[in-house]
Amino acid sequence: MFTTPSILKLGIYDLIINTVAVSLLSLVLPVLANANDKQAIWLGIWLTCFACGTTLTTIAYTVLGHRISSLRLLQLTPIGQAIGLALLLWVFADIANTSLTPTTGIIAALGMFLYGLNLGVGSVVDATVLQKLVPEAKRGTVFSTFSSLRYTGFPLGLLLSGILLEQNNLITLFGTFIGLLLVNAVIWLWGRLEV
Repeated sequence: MFTTPSILKLGIYDLIINTVAVSLLSLVLPVLANANDKQAIWLGIWLTCFACGTTLTTIAYTVLGHRISSLRLLQLTPIGQAIGLALLLWVFADIANTSLTPTTGIIAALGMFLYGLNLGVGSVVDATVLQKLVPEAKRGTVFSTFSSLRYTGFPLGLLLSGILLEQNNLITLFGTFIGLLLVNAVIWLWGRLEV
């Protein structure tokens, strides 16, 4: 894994994406939905929009993936995720002193759809790239190491999210998420994918 820079970069890339996704989906959104007059319906709508986005891109990649550059997807999808989270930042920074309205709830749903649309193709690209880069004899070791690396950020992401939610500091929380995703886009701007 360490002898092929593309695999290590892909592992770091996944670590960042998974840290943001797990923190957002398992902690941040439920807390925000609960904080707004316990409107669980919004949480259901937001997660449905997210799931529809990921499903659409997975289907699209299945059909058109052979025509799309994996490197281009690795560069552009974190930017799309960041735009989706910027919509959430806009909604939740705006409602800091008021409650969620149907309009702001729909904008947040659009942000979650856009986030999911750009997240859904990630694991498919990973699997494709890893299959091409890793010799068959080393796949067990590399895949397990890769899998371990991609999940190591969960505790830190959840802790940071909890602290910032407790402080009601949503601007810093979403700003951190967006910044991390933009770092992911930059990781692949220079160099190439060795496939």
